[in-house]
Amino acid sequence: YISTALVNNLNCEGYVCRYGGDEFVIHLPDISEDDAKSYCDAVYKTLEKDNRSVSIGLALTSADSALTLSDYVAKADDDMYRVKALHKASSAT
Repeated sequence: YISTALVNNLNCEGYVCRYGGDEFVIHLPDISEDDAKSYCDAVYKTLEKDNRSVSIGLALTSADSALTLSDYVAKADDDMYRVKALHKASSAT
């Protein structure tokens, strides 16, 4: 169900794949930070309709970066935990 929401909310060229367990990697080449956040919002709204939730972390790439795929995954993972903490804090109030 979550993978369907991830794929159906793509409004640009990109790829969605399961990374492991309940984790997915979404590659959206040449996307701006604003568009990436809009994509995340659309996924959240789609899942909220069925009382489901996810935490999405972002790691935006740049052409001149020397980061590896593992570095980007680690950055996205760190951001996902930041988002998860925000969701937890907002639901506690």
